[in-house]
Amino acid sequence: MDLAIDNPTSMEKINNYTKNKSPTVDICAKIEIEVYFGGSEPLLNWELLKKVVRYCLNSLGSQFEFTFSTNTNLGLVDAAKAKFLGKYKFMVTTSLDGPAQVNDKVRRLASGAGTYQQIINGWDNIAKYYQKVEWFCLTITEDNIDGINDDFFDFLAKRGIKSCSFEPDIINPLSRDPGEIVGALLKFKKMGSERGITVGGMWDKPTKNLFEPNVRKRMFDCSAFVGRGISVSPSGDILLCSYSGTKIGKINELDQLFQSEKFRSCILSRAIGNIEACKGCEIEGQCLGGCFITSEYGQYVKSDNAFQYRCEIYRQATRALLEEALT
Repeated sequence: MDLAIDNPTSMEKINNYTKNKSPTVDICAKIEIEVYFGGSEPLLNWELLKKVVRYCLNSLGSQFEFTFSTNTNLGLVDAAKAKFLGKYKFMVTTSLDGPAQVNDKVRRLASGAGTYQQIINGWDNIAKYYQKVEWFCLTITEDNIDGINDDFFDFLAKRGIKSCSFEPDIINPLSRDPGEIVGALLKFKKMGSERGITVGGMWDKPTKNLFEPNVRKRMFDCSAFVGRGISVSPSGDILLCSYSGTKIGKINELDQLFQSEKFRSCILSRAIGNIEACKGCEIEGQCLGGCFITSEYGQYVKSDNAFQYRCEIYRQATRALLEEALT
């Protein structure tokens, strides 16, 4: 379950979710539930995050096996927070948008100051009190695409980074030709490979899926549409994704949600063969139309430019990666 923790109804959300997961017969094995703290910067509400974790374990731990995860840039992680995340074995995903001068063009505080050093301090605290950051994600924009270079990858290698996701902005197309973006992605992939770092993203998943014979192991770009979980907003609305505005129910109606026509039609709308814009595409069925937020945002602004731009990146990247694999 993806939990936005901006509101003290979080415990109610947990109760409603677990009520519908409770076993109807006495069994030995506990039901596994992952609680993901997401939506903007969850560590801004640190006290509530701690309260939710302790509530899950102290009040519901006898019935359920909880794991916890969060997506944070780590800029707010001091020694105490790092120790807490380590104690409860949080899976932490984080982000950085390039070297200092590049990152600070993109990620700034309300004061206008850059965030790079704050983020690296968080990486250091996590490494000292819990575990090294070995994976991160980077959003490619006009502000950073030209500033990602060999020196940056040398820095990543020294930090012990094993893999990273480099992804063009999902709602704002760059001013550059998709072929130029693909060229940059392949260059970053090569730079990483030379240092033992795997560089990937949504753009290389269609190729990976083509070589994966087990359909259950194929990777698609939107976990919300393959049954990995739901997101609950502070108001109690249920969303397929914490970044989506599409409401599919309320937390107090969870027992009827998965049988509802609204949920069913929403999931089926992204099934292979049901995405109108994907019909006839040379990689149809390998990416499920990419991130749903791109399409949703396009509907909001009444333009499919971002969708078509990303599709072309996917297609060109797939051709290039297949050629690379066959040579």
